[in-house]
Amino acid sequence: MKRIILLALGLGFIATVGTGLYVIANYERLFVDSTIPTRPVIYSESVSPDGKYRCVVKQYPPSQTSTYNYQFTIQDNATHADLKGGSFTRGTDSVPTGKLEFDWFADGLRVSDLNYHPREPFATAKIDNGEQHWTDLMRR
Repeated sequence: MKRIILLALGLGFIATVGTGLYVIANYERLFVDSTIPTRPVIYSESVSPDGKYRCVVKQYPPSQTSTYNYQFTIQDNATHADLKGGSFTRGTDSVPTGKLEFDWFADGLRVSDLNYHPREPFATAKIDNGEQHWTDLMRR
């Protein structure tokens, strides 16, 4: 009988600790915004007018510095391989990125968040010799 009581107490303790750890690990998703992903997901994408490139935006789970994390990468549209060079990471603390507008031009693109007024791009990318080069316009 004593074993059963100890086993029940042990299982209760494990369940309580497990629930507490789950809540801590998923705080933002549970209490702030249920749309926050638990793994990387494609948030948005756009193909260049000539069909040669595509910009893929992935949303990542919260980090210690930001609740909403996005990575912008330009890919070769035929192979879906990332272009060389660095992708662009955008973290927004308390407001998720809204609907994105991609304004492609001859050798790159500008990206704007349609939730902001006046609408201004927050990042630009230049494509040069098969490489992507991003500029964060918010940190100028």
